[in-house]
Amino acid sequence: MQTAPEDTQRAIANTITLLQQIQEQGVTAAEVATAKRSITSQYPVTLAHPDNLAQTILDNQVYGLTPDELREFVRHIETVSVKQVNQAAKELLHPDNLVIVTAGSVQD
Repeated sequence: MQTAPEDTQRAIANTITLLQQIQEQGVTAAEVATAKRSITSQYPVTLAHPDNLAQTILDNQVYGLTPDELREFVRHIETVSVKQVNQAAKELLHPDNLVIVTAGSVQD
């Protein structure tokens, strides 16, 4: 994130609080729908640029995905459920075990 130096500590604290809320309470169906819509609408636009297309093909290869993933990605995103997102948040978010890195001026 980017913030003014005088807001750094508050921004970090707010982010940790938000991560804790997501990890403990999960996200709503509306939040998941918004995220899915954002990802699926940006994906074809991103692939329209040759550099991004080449990078995506390379990334898919590195991760062992088939060439069909270029066409299937949007469908995969659309099938993600709120339950899956919340389960992933419970398993993968650890707000009590973060490494926080700042750059620039930090005011306490």
